[in-house]
Amino acid sequence: MLRELSHDSTGPNSSGGTDASAVRAWLESSDESAAVWLYEKYLPLVRHVCSRSFLRPHVIEDATQDAMSRAFQSLSNFDTGRCLASWFASIARHVSLDRFRSASRRNELDMHAATESRETDDGGALELYRRLRSMEEAEWLLSSLAPEARELFELRYALGLSNAEIAARTGLAAGNVAIRLMRARQALTAAVKKQSAGGALLI
Repeated sequence: MLRELSHDSTGPNSSGGTDASAVRAWLESSDESAAVWLYEKYLPLVRHVCSRSFLRPHVIEDATQDAMSRAFQSLSNFDTGRCLASWFASIARHVSLDRFRSASRRNELDMHAATESRETDDGGALELYRRLRSMEEAEWLLSSLAPEARELFELRYALGLSNAEIAARTGLAAGNVAIRLMRARQALTAAVKKQSAGGALLI
């Protein structure tokens, strides 16, 4: 799979560009269609890499979404002269290793059954949600999101729905759900850090 994507890394995206142009479009103008194209293209690869470390479907899915979230958060550090497929695969391997080490420190399970807990779900977003709900200003912070973004965030982290289930409920494509959730997480994380720096919140 990695070999196929490596050969296809300069192939056209939905707007006629390449991986590099899609990355630039996302970073420079927050082009959601470019982000969704990248997400849908590399999601199978990331899931494949994570599935080599874990067997339980929900663990694989959590690790996959965590890896995708980390990849998009660090896209600004990506050298567009490199192979994007290898870069996504590398992040997926690191996420899988981090999860295994975390499970080992808790003396939980072996490699195939590790991370029954969802504590590291989606790059810490579940923990962020729990902290938000315990804050006096949580309602204000959540209300700072656009209504659609707040709905998606609460469907994912309050109700525990998967991206596919949210897509079925809202009529959005799963890729759009994933990208909009990433944006919501980034916005809330930034808001929490800003409040913490001002002394209003301790997280």
